[in-house]
Order: sequence, then C-alpha cells, then structure tokens
Amino acid sequence: MWYQKDHIKGFYDSYQNNLELASLSPGHIRTNCFQCQIGLITTNSNRGRSDIRCPFGCRQAHLRKESNRRSTSYNKTEEGKAKKKIYNCQKKISPESDSVKQSPLPENISPYLHYIQILLFSVFGKLILFPEIKGLVLKAQEKLRQHPLEEVSEMIVLSGYD
Repeated sequence: MWYQKDHIKGFYDSYQNNLELASLSPGHIRTNCFQCQIGLITTNSNRGRSDIRCPFGCRQAHLRKESNRRSTSYNKTEEGKAKKKIYNCQKKISPESDSVKQSPLPENISPYLHYIQILLFSVFGKLILFPEIKGLVLKAQEKLRQHPLEEVSEMIVLSGYD
C-alpha cells in the first residue's frame, strides 16, 4: 500500500496514533477505508457500511472507476450506441476552437481540508470554517519549516511516535 512506503510510514503511524487518541463527539464513529484500510472518523449515519473510502485518493479512484463502468455499459446498449454515434458526428461537424477559453472554475475545496474539518468537528464539537483551517495548516507548515529535519525527527522520537 502507498502509506507503507518509507517516506510516508512515519506520518501514517503518527496519524493513526493521533486518531486512536482523539475523543469523538457524539454522532461520530471510527471506521476504516474499504480500499486501503486507513482509519477514518465519519458520522454515525455511516455505521455498518463497508464501502466507506478515504479522501486520500481512494474515493476519487472509486468514483472514476464506477463512472467508466457505467459509461461503458451504457454505450454497449442500443440507445447508448445511437447517442454516441450522434455525439461523435456532432464533434466532427463543429470541432471546438482552441482559441475559445473557458472561464476559470471557482476555487474547489480540497478533500484534505474537508476531512480535516470533519476531524476537528468530531474532536472539538464545533464547525471550523475552511479559511480558518487553511490558516491553521499554513501555520503548521511554517512551524515545521523552521526546524531542520534532525530536530523534527527528534521531536517525533521524543513524543513517542517513532
């Protein structure tokens, strides 16, 4: 698995330890990703589900795979073949110009920020907005940048997460 690679293993172990130590607010449970088995915190409405996937890539990969499966099976039907034929003919007749630029998409929220928001809500019991979470993440990154790698590894060893 990707989280067992040497350069990620320390962060993964620290994440799992912190996840085990976190106290959950009412309405939240611990579960595991169906695909990679990483521990997650989710709402109580997901209790008993075995198809929960993590926001670290498994969820997006599954959605993409299922979308491709649905499209492929639909395009094999008579209706799908007819629509695909019409669509391809329209593409040949009026190809979209490269000079036409699309308007920029609105800023999307990262699935990591969304998951951090869920974790913070489950621990503190109150909703923290995305701009505040971004600020916290930037502060944490800045704090980690101030330390040489040797000091960071000493901090990890001293905190008992080695």
